[in-house]
Amino acid sequence: MTRDLIAGLDVGTSSVRSVVFDKQGRSVAVSSRTQRTRTPRPGWVEQDPEELFRLSVQTLRDTLRRRPGVRALGVTNQRESLVAVDARTGRALSPVVVWQDTRTEELARALGEGGWAERVWDQGGLPLTTYPSAPKMLWLLRHLPAVRRAASRERLLLGTVDTWILYRLMDGSRRSAPWVTDATNASRTLLYDLDLRAWSPSLLDHFQVDASALPQVRPSFGTVYGAVAPGLGLAEDLPLAADLGDQQASLLGISGAAPRSAKLTFGTGAFFLAEGAPPGTGRAQGLIRTVLYEDGRGDRKLGLEGGVGAAGSFLDWLGTPGLGLFPSVKALEMSARTARPEHGLTFLPALAGLFAPHWRPSARGALTGLTRATTRADLARAALEGVAHRVADILEAYRGARGGAPRVLWVDGGLGRSDLLLQLVADLSSVPLARSPVLEATSRGAALAAGLSVGLFGSLAELPKADARRARLFRPRMDARERARSREVWTRQLERSV
Repeated sequence: MTRDLIAGLDVGTSSVRSVVFDKQGRSVAVSSRTQRTRTPRPGWVEQDPEELFRLSVQTLRDTLRRRPGVRALGVTNQRESLVAVDARTGRALSPVVVWQDTRTEELARALGEGGWAERVWDQGGLPLTTYPSAPKMLWLLRHLPAVRRAASRERLLLGTVDTWILYRLMDGSRRSAPWVTDATNASRTLLYDLDLRAWSPSLLDHFQVDASALPQVRPSFGTVYGAVAPGLGLAEDLPLAADLGDQQASLLGISGAAPRSAKLTFGTGAFFLAEGAPPGTGRAQGLIRTVLYEDGRGDRKLGLEGGVGAAGSFLDWLGTPGLGLFPSVKALEMSARTARPEHGLTFLPALAGLFAPHWRPSARGALTGLTRATTRADLARAALEGVAHRVADILEAYRGARGGAPRVLWVDGGLGRSDLLLQLVADLSSVPLARSPVLEATSRGAALAAGLSVGLFGSLAELPKADARRARLFRPRMDARERARSREVWTRQLERSV
C-alpha cells in the first residue's frame, strides 16, 4: 500500500468535494456533493453548518475507502462565510452566513463612517462592505439572542467555515477540539492586522468582538493541526495538516504561488488572485491585499485579489434553477455563438452587488439596450460579455497596482470550460489566458500543502505545477479600437446602473 497519497477537502459555496492525489498531483479518487443554499429574505444567503460537516464526512468516506493509505488531509473552504458556535455544547448557534449575504449593508456603511472605511481597509486588507466576516459577527451579536447569551456567558465561538470543519473533524462535538484557523482565512475577516500578523485590538474594539471568541491563527501548512477523531468512519489518526482559503489553495495548486503568478477561478463567482502585493497597493486600486500562505517557519507571501460576486451563479440564474431561459450553461454558450455581432445589449451581473474594484453592495443587476429585435441568443451573448467585462475591470485595476498585466493568466473552475467566455475575457482585457490542465486546483492546493506538512515534499519548489504545454491558450484577437469602444460603452452603462 502506497503512503504517497494526500487528500484535499474543499468545502465550497456550491459543493463539498474530497479528492485524493498522488505525489505527482494527479487526481486518483473524487467524491462531490451539492449542498443547499437558502435565501430566507432578499439579500440573505445561508447554509446549514451541520449539512456542510455531514457532506464533508460523506465525501471523505467515499474517497478514503477507494484509496486507503492517505498520508495527510488538507482543508480548503469558501472564505468570509461565518458561523457562531456554543463552546460548551459544540453546537452551531447560527446558520452559516455566506460571503454573498448582504444583510449587513447598512451596518457596514455605519461602521465605515468617520474615516474608518479607509483605516480598516489599510489595516485589514479588505473594504468595509458586506463581504468580510467582521460585520456579520456584529450582526449576529445584535440580532440572535442565542449568540448574545453565549457571549455574555463567555461561551461564544465565531469562525469561518474552515474553523468549523476542522473543529468537528477533531471531535468538536465533544468540545475537545481546538478552535483554529490559518492566516489566509484570518486575513478575510477584517479583524486581522496584516502588518502585526495578529488579531487587531483596535479592529476588535470597532466591531465589538471579543478576542476570546475568535480562533487561534495557525500556519497554513508546515504544522499538523491535529488528527481526525475516531468514530467518524474515516482513516484512523489521519493528520489534518493544512488549511487554506479556496482561492489561495487554487493558486498553490496551479503554480505553487511562484513569483508574479496569477490565476482566475470561475465558480459561483470569479476570483482573480496574483502573487505579490507591494506596500501601498490595494485600496487605491479597489483590490484586496491578502495572505497567500504562511508556513510553519513564519515565512509568508501576500497577493492582490479581485472578485466578481456572481459569475457561475449569474449564468445558472438564467438557466433552469432561475429564469429557465437555458437548460444548462453549455446550452447558453451554444446559443450565444449565434447572437448578432451588434446586439446592442449590456448585461450587468450584479446579483450580489458589485465587488472589486467598484465595491457597491447596493448595486443591482441591469439589462439595457432591449429592442423588438433582441433574441434569446443576444441575451446569452450579453450575459457572457457582462462576466467578461467584470473580469476586465479587475485586470485594469491590477495594471494600475503593478504597472502591467500578468504575462499569462491561468484559468480554472467549472465555468472555465467555456471557450467563448475565455476568449471574451482575453479580448476585453488584452491578457492571454491559459486554461489549466489541473481540473481540481483548489483541493489539489490543499492536498499539496498537507504533503508539505508531513514531509512528502521538502519545499514549495518541489510541488508539481500545471504543465503549460498541456494548457489551452486563448490569445486576444479583438482590435484595439474595437476593444476601447466596447469598454467605453460598458463603463458608461456601469456608471448609470450604479
